[in-house]
Amino acid sequence: MEEENKIPQTPEEDEPQIKEREDAFMLEEKKEDTPVVQETPMKKADDIDGEINLQNKVTDHNSFSPLNYVYDGFSNVDDDVERTRTSYAARINKSKIATIISTCVMLLAFVAVMLVMFLNKEGKPWITWVVFAFALVLIIGSFVISSIFSKKDQRSIKEYLSAYEDIVNGYLIHGLDVQNAELCSDAKIDETSFIQAHLYRTISSIDSRSVLNGKRHGKEIQIAEVAAVVPPVSYQAANEVPTDYVNLDGTPFIPKAIDDTMTGTTELQSQDMTLVDLELADEANGTDKAKQKANDIAKAKKENDEALNRYGLFGYFFSYDFALTSEESFIIYFMGDRRYTMLPNYLTGYKAVKIPGLRGNIMCYLAKTEDAGKYFDSEAVELLNQITPDTTVQSAFVSVNSHGTKIGLNLSDDIMNVPFKTRQTPNALSSCKEATDQIFRFIDHVERVKMEGANATQEEL
Repeated sequence: MEEENKIPQTPEEDEPQIKEREDAFMLEEKKEDTPVVQETPMKKADDIDGEINLQNKVTDHNSFSPLNYVYDGFSNVDDDVERTRTSYAARINKSKIATIISTCVMLLAFVAVMLVMFLNKEGKPWITWVVFAFALVLIIGSFVISSIFSKKDQRSIKEYLSAYEDIVNGYLIHGLDVQNAELCSDAKIDETSFIQAHLYRTISSIDSRSVLNGKRHGKEIQIAEVAAVVPPVSYQAANEVPTDYVNLDGTPFIPKAIDDTMTGTTELQSQDMTLVDLELADEANGTDKAKQKANDIAKAKKENDEALNRYGLFGYFFSYDFALTSEESFIIYFMGDRRYTMLPNYLTGYKAVKIPGLRGNIMCYLAKTEDAGKYFDSEAVELLNQITPDTTVQSAFVSVNSHGTKIGLNLSDDIMNVPFKTRQTPNALSSCKEATDQIFRFIDHVERVKMEGANATQEEL
């Protein structure tokens, strides 16, 4: 009955509903036809752009052997190196003497044959043939002996290199709590590991040797000797510091004006003194020394501008699996001798930051000051100020980001060259060791700050 009492709707009354359904259908069709546009992910400061052409094959793990040298903390490591050098030098010298004697015998036999050929032209031919046969036997025998001792010499040199690297690495990791350390003197690192330090926009080549693998605080650690070549630039360009800085709170840094009144003085740190500062100081004092050295200064400036630096790193490289978020990423560069300093130029997404109390020759670049700034408290500043480049550790860097922790020490030839003679610079290894320990004290501080922040967040939750 109810259905019969319903008033039938006219076509005019159905039209709006039909049109509404048609419009809805059209919208659905448009939705299906509209291409899905995916949002481009936000670029992070520590992202690695560009092509990576790997040149070296990573050494197989089976080639590594456990470290033999264990430093006791009291002995002089230079004495241990010297004892090892002396023992291998005796073996190497014996092989060299045998090689030299064999070479001399071959030359004498050749000379004897030539003399007989010229002096016995009208004599008996059999003498020439006897001398020639005897000389041939001597030459072949000397060549065989020379080859044997040459191979023995190369084997001794390789063994000495392994023994030397074993001592150096054993000394270097003493006190760093590195477990399960294994070394291969002719190993190569994964070149991507250095690229992830995010220091240089273009890297021409990366070579490495003497790789140590181990674990520290449950994280993977790798130490190697690395030579990273970048496009050559002048010393001036390699040492060019930023012009714009920000404070830890993100506000622009405004340098304090120097008070040059009679009563006001400004003390300049020796590390921050430049060639121009010294020149102006001499002129202000009116000393004859400034006039006498005017030509030398101009010449030195010209030489520095024309000289080129082509190494992003020539020394020890550490890769440690302690990572921060991309927003917390930071790069620290310890400037030293301008000849061995190459400031980072791959700083997209980073800001140069002035850290209160930090030495002027320590450059800091932070991804986000509000995230990374917490790692640069007073304790961190004190630890960083203790890291001072010298004649052995000529400059250094620390880069921590989402790829991990990367540390580089630019070292002198006293460390990088295997000593075949008595080391001329004592305590070079101890200087390298001290810088390594100080840097890892800072890394451990950063790790503690991160852990404390994580624990505080969990307690709040």
